[in-house]
Amino acid sequence: IERADSYGFGKLGTGMTESSGIFTFPSTGYWEVSFQMMVYYNGDSRWNDAIIYVSTNSGSSWGKSAQTSCFIQQTSSDTTFSSCNLSTIIDVTSTSTVKVKFKAVAGNTNETQTGFKFIRLGDT
Repeated sequence: IERADSYGFGKLGTGMTESSGIFTFPSTGYWEVSFQMMVYYNGDSRWNDAIIYVSTNSGSSWGKSAQTSCFIQQTSSDTTFSSCNLSTIIDVTSTSTVKVKFKAVAGNTNETQTGFKFIRLGDT
């Protein structure tokens, strides 16, 4: 995992922190969390899940806040691509107890194939 660092990237404020795939919010409030995932496969693949998990107890337990699935149906003899997109709004009442993590596959350091976006919407 890396923070986007090319092609016009910018952030306002301190931004999210991440440790072992667990993301911590920098401030309380209502946050929109978006997730995009690109998958590719040389064949058919029916279940490519993208999931946003949220914990309200410092990671002791996790619940699915949003989930989607995309499929790949091979249309030629080469690798076929697909993408999933989803988002949710999280009420971050405490930066020490509310956490978020994702289920994803694929990545590329040169472009955002699989990525996450966090936008603070307002006070809680």
